[in-house]
Amino acid sequence: MIHDMRFLRSFHVVCEEGSFGRAAVRLHCTQPAVSYQVRTLERDLGTPLFERGGRRAFLTPAGRQLLAFCQRFFAEYDQLASQLAFGAPINAEPIRIASVAGFGRYVLFPALTSFLSNDSRTAQGPPLDLRFRTAVDVFRLVEEGEVDLGVVYLPKVSNHLSFRPLRSEELVLVAAPSLVRGALAKQDLTSLDTYERIPFVTYLEGDYVFGRWFEAHFDAQPTRTTSVHQFDELEEVVAAVALGSGASVVPLDAVRAAARQRIVRVLRPVRARRCMNQVFAVTRAGGSVRPEIVDVLDKLAQGVPSTRYSG
Repeated sequence: MIHDMRFLRSFHVVCEEGSFGRAAVRLHCTQPAVSYQVRTLERDLGTPLFERGGRRAFLTPAGRQLLAFCQRFFAEYDQLASQLAFGAPINAEPIRIASVAGFGRYVLFPALTSFLSNDSRTAQGPPLDLRFRTAVDVFRLVEEGEVDLGVVYLPKVSNHLSFRPLRSEELVLVAAPSLVRGALAKQDLTSLDTYERIPFVTYLEGDYVFGRWFEAHFDAQPTRTTSVHQFDELEEVVAAVALGSGASVVPLDAVRAAARQRIVRVLRPVRARRCMNQVFAVTRAGGSVRPEIVDVLDKLAQGVPSTRYSG
């Protein structure tokens, strides 16, 4: 640990001047004082920085590494000091958000883009750092402080996390029109047993989504299901469904455009029921929430209504 940053500056000046004597003149101190500071720095780092002997100071490999660091550090410091001296604005910390992919890609990102484009303060506002992850990764990133806000489909019991209902979205069964007119036309979609014979396109976050949909429509789960394709992302799921590879259960927001274009069909086997799923915002428990994050949450809760599709 370096106990005095002046020692780092002295080392940097010795490197620039090429000798302890010239560095002392530039630093307005004695040569023994510069030598003492550099030796203290070497002791703190646990390694020699100069090869001793001769009039000129030659760097060791460790010294060259430290010099490269000093060049970056002091250049950035001097630039920042100059900007602040002339009243330049301080760069805002980004708003870091991690979300499960379906909601993040099809709801959160468009909503945030809309908020920014309609906000006259955008030029002065903080930048966004938006990441799409699995729920497990979202929990980890929030707990470790790598992101300010997480968005998941299902909360978990944790002393380290706080959850806030954000909005609800519909989960739907989808299939290609050709599959609906063909193999599915012969199936009784109101019977839970039917779904043991239907080929499904599954995905990384699909276990919860499928389970939630079956529970909402049938109050039970099928004994088994058959996965013909498994993907990480919903884009590939929708593309495979559109090709007639199988059916899938996805957030309606992920297939809204494809359904309107009649590339896929949204199926509701039990017309009296819809599978509405709650989405939750996640923050660290006990920690302060940045005002910008509160603003984002309020805008999402007020400005993004629950999705409906009547197709």
